Amino acid sequence: MREWAHLEGIDLDSVNSDLVAGEPTADVAIYYPSNLDEAHAERVNVDLLMLGFSKSKEAFAEAGVQLRLVGFNSGWLEPRLFSVDSTLPGSEKPSSRYTNMYVGAERQPAMISSQAEEAFSAMVKDDALADRTIHLVVLQTVFMSFYEQLDHRTWQLKTIFTGGLSFPGYMYGKTMPRYLRGVISITDLNKDENSWKTVAHELGHKLLNVSH
Repeated sequence: MREWAHLEGIDLDSVNSDLVAGEPTADVAIYYPSNLDEAHAERVNVDLLMLGFSKSKEAFAEAGVQLRLVGFNSGWLEPRLFSVDSTLPGSEKPSSRYTNMYVGAERQPAMISSQAEEAFSAMVKDDALADRTIHLVVLQTVFMSFYEQLDHRTWQLKTIFTGGLSFPGYMYGKTMPRYLRGVISITDLNKDENSWKTVAHELGHKLLNVSH
């Protein structure tokens, strides 16, 4: 499947049958490239994504928030975009020395990498509802770089790969295209039996716009 379209077998009416009109509701769309390397299916597949969404619905319902699945789209993605840096190299900055992380990030926001933006824009349409939707985007590897303080004047740049990343507004601010502001990358839902919590965890970051 080279063209992106709703995946057959995912019945949105059935998934959303428990929603109650008038209750606080967040719209969620899922994007799963059809041509990812076969070995990656052990990390993320349709069943794991739907389990993560279903369990997240239960968790958020406890807080009085409904999750509505508005699409489960699949299609071909350029293979060079399977693995991306989350942030434009060089735009990472150590935490501010004299204020909190949020103020520091507002003054000097991180910038999304060109490859990450290209991957997301290949899947997420720039339409009227895009900036009001959470977009769970599956990739194989998303690298995140950050500074760790070693002593009072020394910082070390570290790079890790993430199971999920919410591309939080408090870090990227207006450097993130508005229609992509709801993007969450998902790369691993099979680390252990509770890995579905990655979805709920990242949804919490995105909906509340807070760090740990």
